[in-house]
Amino acid sequence: MKRSKPGEGWGLFGQVSFSDANPNPFAGLVMVGVGGSSPIPGRGQDNFGVGLYYQSFSRHLKDGIRPVLDLGNEFGSEIFYNVALTRWFRVTPSLQIADPGLRDRSTAVQFGLRAQIVF
Repeated sequence: MKRSKPGEGWGLFGQVSFSDANPNPFAGLVMVGVGGSSPIPGRGQDNFGVGLYYQSFSRHLKDGIRPVLDLGNEFGSEIFYNVALTRWFRVTPSLQIADPGLRDRSTAVQFGLRAQIVF
């Protein structure tokens, strides 16, 4: 995408973290995504984002709570599109999907809608 002014364009982001998982309840986390200016021509004030994550819990935590809960690893995603209806009013629909670490729970899907007034 051609950058015509500062603040326009797309970018990648990510984070990777690991621990020895003792006493930390998390063994690892990986997050990646892309976001930036709208790819739709004529929508220069809009922006978007797509992200994914994977989180692993420590073996100590999994073994410790196993008598009560069966805990696995977790992953999820989010996608949003921020629509500038005017210079001062924005609406952002988003979709989040998460496969929780609790194995007896089903995948969660959540649609959200946010409004912002800038003054």
